[in-house]
Amino acid sequence: MSDKPERPGMPEGVRRAFRLPWRGKAQTDRDIDDEVAFHVEMRIAALRASGFTPEDARAEALRRFGDVEEFHDYCQTIDAPYARRARASRWAQGWMQDVRFAIRQLRRTPAFTTIAVLTLALGIGANTAIFSVVQHVLLAPIPYRGGDRIVQILESIPSGGHGFVIPRAKLVSVWQARAHSLEQIVGYDPGEATFSDGPTLEAIASASIAVDMLPFLGVHPVLGRNFVPGDTMADAAPVALLGYGMWQRRYGGSSDVLGRLVKLNGKSFVVIGVMPRGLALPFDPGERGVWMPLHLTTPYDRIQVLGRLRSGNSASDATRELSAIAATAPGLSGGGKYPGAASVFTRRDLLGDSYQQTLIMLFGAVGLVLLIACANVANLLLVRAGSREREFAVRAALGAGRGRLVRQVLTESMLLALAGCAVGLLLAWRGLRLIIALSPAELSNLAGVRLEPVVLAWSLGIAVFTGLIFGLVPALLATEHTIGESLKSSTRSASGSVRARRVRGTLIVGEIALSVVLLVGAGLLMRSFTALEHMDPGFDPHGLVGISVEMPEEHFASRLSRYAAITQMVDGVSKIPGVQSITVASDMPPNDGAAFGDLEIAGRTLASSAQVSTLGFAMGDENYFRVIGLPLREGRIFTPDIPPTAAADSAIATHEIMINQRFAKRFWPAGGAVGARIRLGDKGDWMTIVGVVGDAQLPGALRVISDLRMYVPFSSVTFSSVTSQAEIIVRSAVPSGTLTPELNAAIMRASPFIQVHKSQTAESIIAEAVAQPRFAMTLIGAFALLALILAVVGLYGVIAYSVSQRTREIGVRIALGAQPRDVVTIVMRQGFALVALGIALGVAAAFGATRVIQSLLFDVGSTDLATFLIAGALTAIVTSLACYIPARRAARIDPLVALRAD
Repeated sequence: MSDKPERPGMPEGVRRAFRLPWRGKAQTDRDIDDEVAFHVEMRIAALRASGFTPEDARAEALRRFGDVEEFHDYCQTIDAPYARRARASRWAQGWMQDVRFAIRQLRRTPAFTTIAVLTLALGIGANTAIFSVVQHVLLAPIPYRGGDRIVQILESIPSGGHGFVIPRAKLVSVWQARAHSLEQIVGYDPGEATFSDGPTLEAIASASIAVDMLPFLGVHPVLGRNFVPGDTMADAAPVALLGYGMWQRRYGGSSDVLGRLVKLNGKSFVVIGVMPRGLALPFDPGERGVWMPLHLTTPYDRIQVLGRLRSGNSASDATRELSAIAATAPGLSGGGKYPGAASVFTRRDLLGDSYQQTLIMLFGAVGLVLLIACANVANLLLVRAGSREREFAVRAALGAGRGRLVRQVLTESMLLALAGCAVGLLLAWRGLRLIIALSPAELSNLAGVRLEPVVLAWSLGIAVFTGLIFGLVPALLATEHTIGESLKSSTRSASGSVRARRVRGTLIVGEIALSVVLLVGAGLLMRSFTALEHMDPGFDPHGLVGISVEMPEEHFASRLSRYAAITQMVDGVSKIPGVQSITVASDMPPNDGAAFGDLEIAGRTLASSAQVSTLGFAMGDENYFRVIGLPLREGRIFTPDIPPTAAADSAIATHEIMINQRFAKRFWPAGGAVGARIRLGDKGDWMTIVGVVGDAQLPGALRVISDLRMYVPFSSVTFSSVTSQAEIIVRSAVPSGTLTPELNAAIMRASPFIQVHKSQTAESIIAEAVAQPRFAMTLIGAFALLALILAVVGLYGVIAYSVSQRTREIGVRIALGAQPRDVVTIVMRQGFALVALGIALGVAAAFGATRVIQSLLFDVGSTDLATFLIAGALTAIVTSLACYIPARRAARIDPLVALRAD
């Protein structure tokens, strides 16, 4: 017998017993206590047999056993990892059992499963498609290095100037040297070029970029090399990089293209490389066909600037700093201080508030559709729970707790949600193609929208969330009754209980209300779009085709050479068969530019409230108004400036202008605009108003710089002399697709150095102006129709199930003499109560919700009574049909069959 306490522990066989997987912590505690007590009692018995008293034997047995608490902790430490694995294993086995059972249950009811999955697929698919758009346009960074910090830098024009007052290249160099809020600043010049490597000429998109543009974006040529500083020197050989698409289309992806000579705008360039596939400038979507190095001599009014914010700096920080640098840097404007300011914009800023509101509105709309889909599936699960109450009661009688039953129902709802997610992703994939096809030009980068990993994660999250949402309430209601209540009658069901009926009714009311909100929104957008489409643009856009051209200063240095080139282009174009008339202007109407400066009217002092510092501005020749069909309201057409001649390279200004009706009515409401003299800024030339024309406008005036517009002769010395850019506008009965190639060819025949840019029609400009409301109206209308269909299906299901539950009651009524119309009235009354409440709540909610889209409406208010009445009436008519069908079925119930069945 040793006096040394024994080491805490047990025989190996005993310790293994504690590791058995079915023993939980509480059971392990009890087993340890029992085992310790057993060993102590056995030692006490042995000690008493050797002569110890009972008290001494217990004390000695405990002393020899050692610290009981330490032993207890030791055993628990051994058991803990095995217990955790055991619990995880039991949970996994139980979950897999639930999944297998749920799959068997769903396969037994294919109609229910199909309807539930398709309903959820519509809701999840719509959400996934719109979230893909929102994520790509608003949330995802620009897909280049540090894309979330890339910004566009623009100059704010001072009110007293006309256009840019300094060479941007000089200002950019100052910003690059002194700005701390941006890591890097680079310049570029997007445009178009006339490309040829043989007899065929082709107008392609081009861009001149700084040599550090590709490092700025973090990309490299896939073939050849990037530009280097030596390529921008005046005596350097002209070089170019081909766009990937151009390389594939014209040269079949051959590496032999390196060193090839191509002509751009009549000048030879050596191809030194090929850009990566799909490379586009961050704020100028669309792959360019050819890229050239940006020379320091590039005209200042075409350079655009990108920057990358330093971490911790915002666009507003950069705006303040760059403006301060420009204001304090000497020598930027004739030796004086630069009077303008900088404006720094993120991609979201440039997108515009209206498009952001449109996307957010669409995202909210599909959220409502998803809620309606969830409510529909919840109703289906409640109805299905009625036929399974006895099943739940039997399982409970066999020992299953309520939590176990709830978990089983939630497993089924989760499987439905995941299946709906899978089908929804397919619908989203197809739906994205339709959304891209409908998207307006401002959202042209939607072509890059994909079901990216973040979108797939979003869809999976929606599926899990909706599975819990629409499955929880039915699960709780289906398992709330006691075993005795459930087994006492086969006709009683959880879904037939008062609480379940109230839940189903509440869900249907909510579906109808949400549908009304979407219908009202779609109706308002439809009325707005209709008003936009029927708005008079003020001129005749039919048959107007325009082509923008540029005469580079390196080939057309004098006003006389530019005037001669314009004359040759007009002569060539006018000979094309089908061209009825032709004019030269600064832009295709109803687009216009801007003239800046405080307006002064000779002989009058304008009050501060009447001050105007920005006017819409357009230039045209004497044929302009006749060709575009803009009516003369008062006075006469201006006399064009006398063009330059070989003896004098400057035009002689007549200083005659014309204004639009809004301009005349604002400052000369009683008449008298003709003959008045105005100027912009106290240093500008005085100009005489000789005529007043109608108002040319875009539908809704969505992009008009100012509704006050002035027109000057195209060769006006006051503004540009003979400009290097022009718009050749023709009126023709020939389709634009057929006419445009002939226009291009005629213009290029005038001079190979003329750069032909985009062609457009007046009708396409107007159509583009209404593209955004059309986009919003089409999608909201589709979602509203989908929501109404889901609500009608849900209402039909509730009424049809109610009729099936009341079969005995209806049979008794018919047996006692009730007429079919009486039965129809009873059933319809139940449906009408839900419909009326849903419509009332929906109209009330729409009064507040539609204020969000007020900025997207034109010529219609957000609380337009007619739209609300039509939406409510349409909902009432369609839902009444959903009530009438089961009501007619109820009226045909045979009372004998109904009573015998019970």
